[in-house]
Amino acid sequence: MRLKEIGIILVLLSAIPAHAQLAIGSWRDHFSYNNALSLAVGNGTVYAAYRNAISYHTIASDEIGRINKAGSSTGDEPLSDVGIMTIACHQNTLVVAYDNSNIDILQEGRTYNISDIKRLSNAGDKTIYGIDFYANNAYIATGLGIVVIDLNRHEIVSTYPIGSATSPNAVKAIAIDYPTIYTATTQGLYSASLTDKHLNINTHWTLDTTVALAHQNIATLACDNNTLVVLTETFDPLNRMLYYGSPKSGFALIDSGDIQSVRLRGNLITESTPDGVKLLNCQGATVYQMHQFEYGEIIANDAIVCDNGSIYVAHDWAGLLLLNETGCSVDFAEGSYTARDTLSNGIYLSPNGNVSDNVYNLTAYDDNVYLSPGGLSSVSSLYIPASVYIYHNSNGKWDQLDKRVHLIDTLTDVLCVAVDPKQPNHLVAASWNYGIIDIWDGKPTLISNESNSQGAIQAYIHDGWRSIRTGSVAFDADGNLWGCQSLVDNGLFVRYADGTWNSFNTTPIVGGDELTNILCDSVRGYKWLYGRANRIYVHDGAGQMAYVNPNHGSHLQTNSVNSVVQDRSGDIWIGTNKGIKVIYNAQNMFDNGGQGEEAPVNCSNIVISNGDFVEYLMAYENISCIAVDGANQKWIGTQSGGLYLISANGLEELHHFTTANSPLPSNHILAITVQPNSGEVFIGTDHGT
Repeated sequence: MRLKEIGIILVLLSAIPAHAQLAIGSWRDHFSYNNALSLAVGNGTVYAAYRNAISYHTIASDEIGRINKAGSSTGDEPLSDVGIMTIACHQNTLVVAYDNSNIDILQEGRTYNISDIKRLSNAGDKTIYGIDFYANNAYIATGLGIVVIDLNRHEIVSTYPIGSATSPNAVKAIAIDYPTIYTATTQGLYSASLTDKHLNINTHWTLDTTVALAHQNIATLACDNNTLVVLTETFDPLNRMLYYGSPKSGFALIDSGDIQSVRLRGNLITESTPDGVKLLNCQGATVYQMHQFEYGEIIANDAIVCDNGSIYVAHDWAGLLLLNETGCSVDFAEGSYTARDTLSNGIYLSPNGNVSDNVYNLTAYDDNVYLSPGGLSSVSSLYIPASVYIYHNSNGKWDQLDKRVHLIDTLTDVLCVAVDPKQPNHLVAASWNYGIIDIWDGKPTLISNESNSQGAIQAYIHDGWRSIRTGSVAFDADGNLWGCQSLVDNGLFVRYADGTWNSFNTTPIVGGDELTNILCDSVRGYKWLYGRANRIYVHDGAGQMAYVNPNHGSHLQTNSVNSVVQDRSGDIWIGTNKGIKVIYNAQNMFDNGGQGEEAPVNCSNIVISNGDFVEYLMAYENISCIAVDGANQKWIGTQSGGLYLISANGLEELHHFTTANSPLPSNHILAITVQPNSGEVFIGTDHGT
């Protein structure tokens, strides 16, 4: 599958125009700050965790900032990783846990990385589920038990298995109400005293055997003043059970449903659900709830109530959201809450960023960068809602298609965007399964399919199932729009600048291959097509056609074509599963007749001399994408080896960026484009969920 979770990062290339906004060699993130996962509060600051970054809101100064692997708003040290699992705050310390079991401690502008759990091999479930604090220690809930980190020394000082010493229970959450420490495990609620010197001995932990919680799978918990709220899992993941009480007095069921997180302060319980935020007292009575705000439904992954009654929400698509900013009455001891408004307008507190972390393709034109957020698996689309995300270099802001235009509400998987060279406010997007979308000034205006394209666009129909498999579109210099489509006779179609349509039978060269990409040759006018097979198909836009065998003229045999680009010299660069090949004699494409036969062109390897050894350019890398910059240098993205910058002729490696020596969130590069006005290079990466 090509697309999962994506992070977008921007890097400046080495030779740039003088008006560029970034210093040479610096990086800037373009992560999404829309899907907030969890919250933490400390020293008057509210932190929100996202998959690839953290945002914060300083309450007194109303400052909004960000922290990620590319840096921070204040110049503090960056995060060391991506894929955030959870965060927690203790005084001036923020602890960040990642889904690969890595841990960062952010303290006084410094980032201290604790990678011990991550580096454990054959250890079983190393997942970090939750964090709590006492004194200067962080207590980490993991699948292996409890790990204790000294926040002053920045090192692990203790580990406590819970349950069986040979097969410890996974600890899903920890809640400390000194001297008692409570743990939520897959086998029930365990507790112990922090004054016990032998918590590493599993028999020193007590399992709660009250009827309500006996041996239940506990998802999370919270405690305050010797009482707890405990959220348990059931066979129905949408119907978790919420209990209130203590091991001494017993537990009572007070609520149930699709509860994402729960917090307890005094006698006020805060629930976060996909249907909003709900506040309960300790008897389970609802004292306040909010389902909507000005811009839509409240889909809460986490929520907290502050001293003044304002509610911060980790929202599924609105990021860090502030509700009922002032004027609310809250009594935590009594478990009461009175809102100022029945419907809050809501205040967005997230930094500016990309609309989503999904990316399939990147296109740069003039001052803008266009991101296509769709996706394809090996057999079908991923059904990601159709849109185009637009970065405006002039103001550094991201935008998306006008959501008030509902023309594309039912469409999915935009794979490619082409900019009309005659009218740059006109875009055309290829939507897999649905055809092409005309977009004017950010507004979708027309969907073209088999019904309104004079038969040029064709639908693949099988057993009553219909699909328009338009993988890619591209404009030529004259403003003609060319596109490729799969599993139909006419794999190449065109809408000329005058609005008329045409299509061409490509069966003699394509056969049953699926076409997902098209390149318009700026020198010869050819249309270069490729898809899932180990071939490249070439059409002159009139009647001649041929196919290229990427192993013809090559000393290194490869079996997939992943990327085809044209450089500034007119040569065709091919990214394969074993490095780079180049066609230098494309002018001979149709010398064998141009009727569908194999073209007599060579796909040459670039030979690199390395002392006494010679090798082929990047022969050990699976190339995923290639982009050409203004100096004709090539930016090469790989499946697992990171990002390369090589010289114009390919003989010199200028830079090699990986997660180890750069802010790249992953070594799997999916898409690259070079912004022509600033010289900045945009990189889309899959960080491996």
